[in-house]
Amino acid sequence: LEGHGELSVSWSTHLRMYQEFDCVGAVIHAHPRVATAFACQDAPMPPLLDGMKKYGEIPVIMSGSRGVKVDSREFGDLIVEIFRAKGEGFCKHGHGVFYANHGLLVAAPNLDDAFDLLERIEYNAEAILNSALLGLSGFGK
Repeated sequence: LEGHGELSVSWSTHLRMYQEFDCVGAVIHAHPRVATAFACQDAPMPPLLDGMKKYGEIPVIMSGSRGVKVDSREFGDLIVEIFRAKGEGFCKHGHGVFYANHGLLVAAPNLDDAFDLLERIEYNAEAILNSALLGLSGFGK
């Protein structure tokens, strides 16, 4: 909170994660190059790689979902609902959610875990894309 400059328009969503979950020590909003493609579809990203199995699907909050604006109080409510549904796994490992046609938000117990999750999501997205490009069974059909 110290320093000069303007707060990001997303500050209220980030603050909300810290207020709602005692277990959250870090929140990252990012635009990973490959994973962001999953933010552009109306379907969650499946956990293809073993390192993603404990997280399950990474959902997308679609534009206009339930008529809410990105970074509004209602938008924060949707993220809180998604993370709460993950139960104890969320507090132990963190989780993520895609913003439609935009990027990704991850929340985790600490900065190392949040960055690790962000990286896992990007690797998972690359594996899904490459599997589809190779024509492996079940991908890109």
